[in-house]
Order: sequence, then C-alpha cells, then structure tokens
Amino acid sequence: MSEVIEGDSKPVAPKRIHRSAEEKRRIVEATFAPGTSIARVAREHGVNSNQVFQWRYEYRKGILGNGPKSRAKLLPVVVEETASSSVEVAVVPPVHENAAMT
Repeated sequence: MSEVIEGDSKPVAPKRIHRSAEEKRRIVEATFAPGTSIARVAREHGVNSNQVFQWRYEYRKGILGNGPKSRAKLLPVVVEETASSSVEVAVVPPVHENAAMT
C-alpha cells in the first residue's frame, strides 16, 4: 500500500537566466534581418518577446554596450572668412557624450 503525504510544499519558480550584454546584443541584432519576426527570434532563444523589445530599446540607446554600429557622429565645424579670398576651416575636437551630460 502507498501512503500519500500532504505537506506545505510551494511550487518552485523557474530560475532566471542572466544573459551577458554580448548575448543580448546577438539576440537583438538577429531581429534586424529583413522579414524577421521578433517573437520567433525570442522563442528560438528561450526569451519572452517583451524582453527582446526592451533589449532593442536599450540597444538603440547604447545601453547594451557598443550600440548601433551604423550611428553617424557629427563633428562641430567653424567656418571663418579671412581678408583674402580663401576660406579657413577650423575643426573643433569632438565632445564625448558622457562629458556633455555633466
């Protein structure tokens, strides 16, 4: 005869998977291919699609490391006219984004 023992056992929640920034970038970059479904890429990697959307937002903001590789950078330029007919162009060194926030 088998005996059933009742107890106060709680359901065990699945463990969280902590992904590196590099892995998150790879998953996000896989969603940029033409005709790719974000939900399908999320399923293939065992991630909730809402999480992938959040990572895409962070990727665009540059929070996941390198950020988008095709992002253009503009440099400030000052053009001054001199007494002669030639035009002198002075290029100002770029300001780092972190320095601009302070």
